[in-house]
This record gives sequence, C-alpha cells and structure tokens, in this order.
Amino acid sequence: MNDKKECSRQDLIEIQSEIWQSILVFCRELTPCDWESQTACPTWTVKDCFSHLIGIEARLLECPSPELEIKELRHVRNSQGLVNEIDVVSRRHKSNNELIEEFLEVTRKRIEYLHKSKDFSVKADSPIGIGTLSDQVSVRIFDCWVHLQDMRSAVGAQCEFSSKASELSLSRIYSVLPFVIGKKVAPSDGTQVSFEIQGVINTTRKDVRMVGRRAHLVSDNNEFSVNLILSEETFFRLACGRVDPEFAIETNLVVFAGDVILGKKVVKQMNFMI
Repeated sequence: MNDKKECSRQDLIEIQSEIWQSILVFCRELTPCDWESQTACPTWTVKDCFSHLIGIEARLLECPSPELEIKELRHVRNSQGLVNEIDVVSRRHKSNNELIEEFLEVTRKRIEYLHKSKDFSVKADSPIGIGTLSDQVSVRIFDCWVHLQDMRSAVGAQCEFSSKASELSLSRIYSVLPFVIGKKVAPSDGTQVSFEIQGVINTTRKDVRMVGRRAHLVSDNNEFSVNLILSEETFFRLACGRVDPEFAIETNLVVFAGDVILGKKVVKQMNFMI
C-alpha cells in the first residue's frame, strides 16, 4: 500500500501554477513588517523563504549562481543547505517588490519550460537527487507548499489544507510514514501505529504495521498499538520539523491512546526532513 499521490503531467503543471499563484497573492498582501517576520526555518524571515523559492527555480533554469562566502553556517547541515543559503543571502539587498518581479520572471520561464516538455519521464535533477521530471515538479510543489505554510504561520495566518497542492504534499508525507516507523522508530513485528489526523472537515487515519521487520501502510483500522490523535497542522509541522516534538507532547498537541511510551517515541522521530 502506497499513499503517495500520482499525478499526470497536466495535473502537475496545473498544481505547480496554482501554488505559485497562491504564493504570489499572499506575498503581494504582506506589510513591510510581515516580510521581516521570523519563520520556523532557522535564521530565515518571510523574505528569506520567498528568496529561497526564487533561487531554486532560477537554478533549475540554469541561471548562474552568485559566488558568495557564507559566514553563518551553524544551521547549514549539508551542501544543498549551503546552496539554499547562498540563494537567500545573495538576495537580502533586494527590495520586496524586486523579489516579486524576479519570482514572476522565473516562474513564468519555468511554466513555459514545463509546457514545452512533453515527456515527464525524462531524467531531471532536484534537491533530493536525480529522478524524473515528474519527480522534480512534485518535489517543487511540496517545497513551495511547505514554505507557503512557513510564511503564513510567521505572520499569524492559518495554514492552508484545502488545495490540490496541500493534497499532493500531505500524500508525500503519508508515503514517508513507513520509513519513520520502520527505520527511525523500529518497533517489534506486529506493532501497529495509527495516526488520526483531524482536519477542519474530515478526519484522515493512517495505519503503519511492522511485518517481517519492515513497516507497511495498511488499511486495517480495527486495531493499534498506539493511536496518535493530532490536527493536520500539528501533523505537518512535526513531519517537516516545524515544531519541537517535546513541546508538542507537553502542550498536548498530540493525544495518545494505547502505548504512550511508543507514541512519544514516534512523535520525536516524525521529522523526516532532517
């Protein structure tokens, strides 16, 4: 069982266009103070998150990256993080309106490129490695959606879970749950971890069972070793490392039924973006 949503070429282009438009609408309504609000990404403001999105699209267009020495590296974990930091720091001198214009330009060119690319099965690079062009666009949608939520949270706006981009992004997180349980938590065979994810309208349940020392998404909702009851926002924030797991536990952002010790261990290992 794999909950990762598969999309057609046309669907991916449409969703990518929609999330870029959502980001543009959001940023055009920001006040000067909003742009400088701190996000959950270490050292990054709203402006920095926006610059990061511009930088990745620019590099995918093979625009030359600036040569820049980064002095603050404590929060940079790998080579991709360093490249991202260069994208951000190199744009800090630009005005907010200049960044919006650059965003419009790079996304326009990227959409043109995607429309001209008839075969989405060709090899393509992305921040998570070589895959297909379909993989690349799916990752870009996910990254854009996640950072839009970062920016929304930073200015006190609610996270958005009703778009096609959010549906695709959450499906990516669901597909990683077996890795989280099987590799990071590694409980004994027969263990079943359930996630009861409460949205504004619907509740989604995901079950992961250990079989043969491997974790699998299953559709059996009748039993569990532990059930984690949490909101969509808490689920997203834990999975993407946007909230301290200890804080989520201590403030009852996650409620446990069953094996509480196992449940707390799962919460502490949910961040798959480390």
